Amino acid sequence: MGLLERMKEKLSNMTRRSSEEERQRAEIRREMLAVGSYRVPANVSHIKWSKEEREQIETLAGQYNIMLDTLKAYKISLEGMPTWELVLAELAPEVLKRVRKLEEPALVIVPPVSRQTMVEAIDAHKVPGQKHETTNYKFGNDDLWSGGKPEATDAWEVAIVTGVRDVKADEAIRGTNYQRAKAWVKKYEGQGVDVINDARTYLALMMCSLQAGKPIDKENWTALNAKNLTESSLVAFGFWNLDRVFLNFAGPAVGYLFLRWRGSVRVM
Repeated sequence: MGLLERMKEKLSNMTRRSSEEERQRAEIRREMLAVGSYRVPANVSHIKWSKEEREQIETLAGQYNIMLDTLKAYKISLEGMPTWELVLAELAPEVLKRVRKLEEPALVIVPPVSRQTMVEAIDAHKVPGQKHETTNYKFGNDDLWSGGKPEATDAWEVAIVTGVRDVKADEAIRGTNYQRAKAWVKKYEGQGVDVINDARTYLALMMCSLQAGKPIDKENWTALNAKNLTESSLVAFGFWNLDRVFLNFAGPAVGYLFLRWRGSVRVM
């Protein structure tokens, strides 16, 4: 194949990819309008949402589109990514009720790639103000960064998490890092929600915040392994400082006031 033919083939492939992305965007826009005007796709017509819930869904639909743009900005393949229609089908009223317990709920879509791949994407496509590569500690350790389980990268995951830039302190929760972690888990469970307990979900949220020019955890740190934490294991956490993302650790027996925990409601 000559140079001209190769160039034509490359242009044709680019055009096909662009057309598919535009098709997905058009589909999302149609579905957003359907929700906003109280018409819903056929696969969810049996779900009865209140006016408040429909407003929630409109916000989440917009966040889905932002997530799509974010993954594209980091050159992460969208192959197999759940459509908005599939996500919408999982947003039953009981799910949205739990989501309302979160501060500034944010929809995150976690691609089926490793946490190392996500960090490499963040470092390869730096945003303004991001001057250095991510600093991380023992990133192959699943106890720290994957909830104590082998990292699963065989499927897309969707969650709605606490999206506020910095989580507020709970003055009623005191003690060591271990004691506070367990108290925050108990607090969230009492509200019917989970906690972010892995690096990949956190990195998806961090990616969105970086693309928006407002990196999360500028003032505090988000702990990432509260559920599998023991009195002798290290606390994993993430934050933004010194023009980079940090994924670091702390001992369980000390009491760092900067540590916070983000709620999470798993959707898919």
